[in-house]
Amino acid sequence: EIVNFAPATDLRKLDFGPQVDPLKPYNPDASNFGPRLGFAWTIDNSEKTVVRGGVGYLYSPHLAATVRESAANPYIPFRIIYNRTESAAKGLKWPYYTDDVVPMALADANGRKSVFSIFNTDLPVPYTIQSMISVQHALTRSMAMDVGYVRTDGNDFPLQRQFTQAIDRQTGARPNPALGAPGGYYVDSSQTMVYNGLQMSLRRRFANRYSWDFNYTLARSEATQGGDLAAYYIATVDNTQDFWNPEYDRAPANNDVHHRTNTSFIYELPGVNGDKGILNGVVGGWQLSGIVQTRTGTTLRVTQPSGIDRSRPDVVSGADLIVSNWQDTCAATGCTYLNTAAFTLVPVSSVTNATLRPGTYQLAMARGPSSVNVNMTFAKSFQLGSARRIQVRADVFGLPNRKNFNNPVTAINNVDFGRIIAAGGNRTFQFGARLSFKKPTLTGHGAWGEG
Repeated sequence: EIVNFAPATDLRKLDFGPQVDPLKPYNPDASNFGPRLGFAWTIDNSEKTVVRGGVGYLYSPHLAATVRESAANPYIPFRIIYNRTESAAKGLKWPYYTDDVVPMALADANGRKSVFSIFNTDLPVPYTIQSMISVQHALTRSMAMDVGYVRTDGNDFPLQRQFTQAIDRQTGARPNPALGAPGGYYVDSSQTMVYNGLQMSLRRRFANRYSWDFNYTLARSEATQGGDLAAYYIATVDNTQDFWNPEYDRAPANNDVHHRTNTSFIYELPGVNGDKGILNGVVGGWQLSGIVQTRTGTTLRVTQPSGIDRSRPDVVSGADLIVSNWQDTCAATGCTYLNTAAFTLVPVSSVTNATLRPGTYQLAMARGPSSVNVNMTFAKSFQLGSARRIQVRADVFGLPNRKNFNNPVTAINNVDFGRIIAAGGNRTFQFGARLSFKKPTLTGHGAWGEG
């Protein structure tokens, strides 16, 4: 059974109303108008320049996973989380097992149905307004460029606030003890997000044995809580420090990257001796292709473990959070990336061990290292008679063997806080072969297949 309650009259008091129909935990959102409009305009007589644009409303259904773990025993929810004050009052000590806690949970409920998560019954489906405008221009017969602006505005996204944060940080008291100790989330549709991107490309179609394509994106995105539609165990909901003020931690959305480039190319080596002979069969006609990807770093979530979830430390005003010459500090044991002196602990309660207020560190304040990836392929097809051919290829991943440093350790109480202790980007080789054969057909012609 899904246990859900009517909306609270005052969310700070968590004074939710009576239980709603288990078969209708929130109201359906049946009327969604999704208009879309687009255009394309060739602006010159030579037909070399085209302007394109469009805007559209796109809706997404609520994911079943949003309510999945609320479907449970109505008297023993999926999870109960007691805070430090409650655990001390109940005499809970490790080890304690499920069979020991169930009678305690039933006694706390006193015959009332319990909840894991509570959903605002007014839960409209999330939607985005997506708009774009671009200019495409043909530079030559084989080369063209594009410049475009893309924007996405997200509305009615699920916002998931963990009930473990809905306490008095000093005493551990809950605003509504009758609600129990839910281990889940309060879910409503108050999250918003926005994405702005400048996208540029320059490409040359395949001619005279080669082609290439270059793409660059300059982007900014932000959201109340990561801009994710998934349930809490898939989505990133870790940036909310204050149950009652989630907008305080509005930050770059998940996977926000400011600069990103992608370059791909194909080049076919010319034949030897007029594409004839054994030498040509060995060294002529090889195809070289590759992809080069670069990006700047992602946001860092610096944490201060405490008696309340998702706590973060304070930052020293005016201090540089990243060591300017951090690459010069690298040794066999790692690199010093964050300036640890720029972070200070938020005071905690002696009763709850919870931070007394949200920390001043925000996700947009520091980002991890950038990365560069170069992957290449060498391939050639050899004809084996009239009905068979074989392609041999060698793939090289991480061609420069360049270190792509991982993000640093971000838990302020960790002995390696601020240090990068791992990296990727090692060169890897992969070899393969593919046999193709021509299958006879009723018309007498063959069709190539693979084996």
